[in-house]
Amino acid sequence: SDTDFPSLVSKYKALRLSALQQTPNAFSSTYEAESKLPDHDWMARLRNQSKDTFVVVDSDGEWVAQVTVYGPVSAEAYTLPPEAGQPPIAPDEDEEKWQMLSLYVLPSHRGKGVAKLLCRE
Repeated sequence: SDTDFPSLVSKYKALRLSALQQTPNAFSSTYEAESKLPDHDWMARLRNQSKDTFVVVDSDGEWVAQVTVYGPVSAEAYTLPPEAGQPPIAPDEDEEKWQMLSLYVLPSHRGKGVAKLLCRE
């Protein structure tokens, strides 16, 4: 509900900032940049109709992993340059294409299949 939304944004922000601090080389952004974002920017991220964010919550209610997917995207936007060696991409009418963004699992929960769970269809 909308009354829970600020709490969800706060949890999303905390895990994202933790990810940027703990594994800075895994992301294209930085903790320094994102820690300065105003709350309305964090809210806009979660309200973006082109992106979906999925989280894993442990039995204590702690957010331990999250992934954001972007899409569907067109074959044109999804296709890499030929030198990348990407296999042929099916036409848009044959399959949807989604881009996985910012997958992160807390170090304490790695090696337990959490990322695999988030990456399932």
